Amino acid sequence: MSAFRLLVESRLQTLQQGNRAYLLLDGSVLNRKQRKLFSLLPLFADTGLSSVIEDGPQWLDVDTLSDTRWAVLEALLSNFPQPLQLVLSKHELSDLNAHYQRQLDGFDVGNKQLIWFHFYQATVLPILHRELPDEYRAVLFGPVAEWWVLDRGNEWQKLTGDNAGMVINPYRHPFHGEVFPLSAELAQALNDERLTDDVYQWLRHHLPDTLPKIQWHALARIQEMVEYARAAYALTDINAILSWCILAMLTVEDVDQKIPEIAQRMHEAGSGEGVPVNWLTYGLSDPAKVKLEEFFQARKQALM
Repeated sequence: MSAFRLLVESRLQTLQQGNRAYLLLDGSVLNRKQRKLFSLLPLFADTGLSSVIEDGPQWLDVDTLSDTRWAVLEALLSNFPQPLQLVLSKHELSDLNAHYQRQLDGFDVGNKQLIWFHFYQATVLPILHRELPDEYRAVLFGPVAEWWVLDRGNEWQKLTGDNAGMVINPYRHPFHGEVFPLSAELAQALNDERLTDDVYQWLRHHLPDTLPKIQWHALARIQEMVEYARAAYALTDINAILSWCILAMLTVEDVDQKIPEIAQRMHEAGSGEGVPVNWLTYGLSDPAKVKLEEFFQARKQALM
């Protein structure tokens, strides 16, 4: 029995009367495995799992999961555990699904910028739980008793809700509609947290072979590179950091130390805003190019 199922079973034993247990899945993870899942969907016919074609939140009622369904679900998500969450609530699944389909974006009021995120991202939820003002926190966490998410350290976090009624978001932006108004500090915290996920998603789509197969191993590796770029070189721009991560994944993790010209460019980049895509490799000296090509070829051979 997996650690997640053990968690679910333990919460079921202390479930308050009137509450139900639901699993929340990130549909994009299911989408990556849709060829395998398509033939297995009949196993989940009455669970609420509606589609593996579209991204988005997918809800499952724990009461509908037989041992066979649990086995299939755990096997399919063995390499991608983070998007699987546990939600305890007194509300019907259909009502929860309708309510949470609306909670997707935030708006940085001070900078007048839309802050895009999925409300159900495991790394985003703890920040929203901690930092949202009470009236907006109640929109997300009011309808639930407990919301369990897996952090990047593979540890479960419990986010406590009000176990009350549905609260409609009182804020309406004239162009973006129903969004969460965010302070500059909260917007920055969300953007910082998303950076690792954004880099991971880019690499997963474009250079999947460079990533560790287990999702949280990949995220931990990327988080190390992102934090290093920030601490050592004060890089903040996502494109600059993405370029650094790509180069490190395609060569060696300390390529900046092995090729001083690259380290110098990272020092000079500052925030990195406006740098071209090839800013770390274009125009290197011939000796640096030779050394970099050696790293490229060695990494390529290791990935074969």
